[in-house]
Amino acid sequence: MDEARRTCSELVEFNSDDAATRKRLGDLFLRYGWYVEAYRQYASLVRMTGDHPISLLRLAAAAAGMGKVDEALRFERKVASGDGDPGPSDP
Repeated sequence: MDEARRTCSELVEFNSDDAATRKRLGDLFLRYGWYVEAYRQYASLVRMTGDHPISLLRLAAAAAGMGKVDEALRFERKVASGDGDPGPSDP
């Protein structure tokens, strides 16, 4: 497992400015329950994309997995209080 994490992390090392790569890596980490690593990727993603609602919700999921429930709720409230985009793409 450690080698899989290391290999996946290298993808971001060589392409650190690509938000899509960070999102995919964070999703992979989250799927396997590696919440600290997912949180790190999503935090970088939020810094890159601003407070994009989907990025914030991903960050909230990783925070909740780490036991940072208050922080997760704060991110979710921030998304809920936003203007939103009416339609199927609204988070």
